[in-house]
Amino acid sequence: MRIRGGKIHVHVIGNSSGKISPKGICGSGIVDLIAELFLEGWIDIRGKFSPEKTNLIQKREGQLCIEYAPGLYFYQKDIDEFILTKAAAHIMVEIMLRESGLELNQADRFYVAGSFGKYVSVESAITIGMYPDMEREKMINAGNSSLEGAQKLLLNKELLADIDQILEEMTY
Repeated sequence: MRIRGGKIHVHVIGNSSGKISPKGICGSGIVDLIAELFLEGWIDIRGKFSPEKTNLIQKREGQLCIEYAPGLYFYQKDIDEFILTKAAAHIMVEIMLRESGLELNQADRFYVAGSFGKYVSVESAITIGMYPDMEREKMINAGNSSLEGAQKLLLNKELLADIDQILEEMTY
């Protein structure tokens, strides 16, 4: 999702033909939309709509929103809910660093795992403060690492020997 020339341009995952219309918004799309709204000045640093900046921000059902695709609206309450989620993710990184005794600048790599991480734009996530602002080459998209790990273990029982060591090094 991008905003160019005052218009929102939506990309549908897996839509190489350009013929599929969006039916909703996924997590990575939310990250992109909020980052773009912020970069355009259509939401402020607190995540509040700035209706004086564009006529695309409207009031529906008593709440400010933006129509990001025909008939699809993103409301102020959606941004507010996302901010709570983002804060939890940010705190998680802070706790992991504190528990490990590391500063962010000491980290060799920052892994983003899960299917969400597969599609989220690193730049958008950094723009809205969801990911730490660090050297981009240190940010690694690990994909669905849980599923891949389970598959590797099922196919190679010798990996069971490594589990005890991994568990000893984990902090929960």
